[in-house]
Amino acid sequence: MSKFLFIVVSCFICTSLNAQENNQYGNFNVGDVYVSGILSYTSTSFNDDSDVDFRFAPSLGYLIRPNIALQFSFIYDSYSSEILYETEGDFYGIGFGIRHFLTPEKRFTLTNSISVSSLQTDNEEYKINTIGFSISPGFNYFVSEKFALNASIAPISYIISKPDVKDAESTTFFSFDLNLSNINFGLLYKF
Repeated sequence: MSKFLFIVVSCFICTSLNAQENNQYGNFNVGDVYVSGILSYTSTSFNDDSDVDFRFAPSLGYLIRPNIALQFSFIYDSYSSEILYETEGDFYGIGFGIRHFLTPEKRFTLTNSISVSSLQTDNEEYKINTIGFSISPGFNYFVSEKFALNASIAPISYIISKPDVKDAESTTFFSFDLNLSNINFGLLYKF
C-alpha cells in the first residue's frame, strides 16, 4: 500500500511541476528555521502473529546555506513483535543531521539527509542503547508559502545496539534497502 501511495504522490507532483515552476513557494534563505517531522506506522502479519511499529519524529531545522540545513530531532518509536520473538517496547532518543535541498528556490526539491541518532529503551528486564547512522533521499513539495509535504526513504542505515547488562555484546545491523517498503511521509513548516 505504501509503495502505491508513494508512486501516486510522486506522479502527481511530477505532472504539476511544469505548471507551478514559476511559483516561489519554498524559497529557502540562510537563517530560515523550519519544523518538520515524520509519522510512520508499519504492520506485518504472518499466520496469526504480527509485528507493529509506530514512529513519531519531529525535527527542527536551521539553514546555514540556502541549500544546507542543520537538523535536530526527537525520536519516539513503539514496537510490538510476535513473529520471531514476543517483545515490545518504546524507544526514545535524539538525532542530529544535515539535510541538503537540491533546488531550494523551487516548489519541488529533491533532498538528501545524513543523520546520526541515539535511542534508548527500557523494558521490564533491561535497558537497550542504540546508535544509528542513516542516509535518506527524499523530496519536499511546497503546497503553500509555508507548508510542504515531504517523503523520504532510508535505503542505507547502520545500527549498533547493546543491552545494558553485564557482559552483553553489541549487535550490529547494516541495511541497504531499495524496495520502497520503508517510506516515511511528513510535513514541513517554514517560519
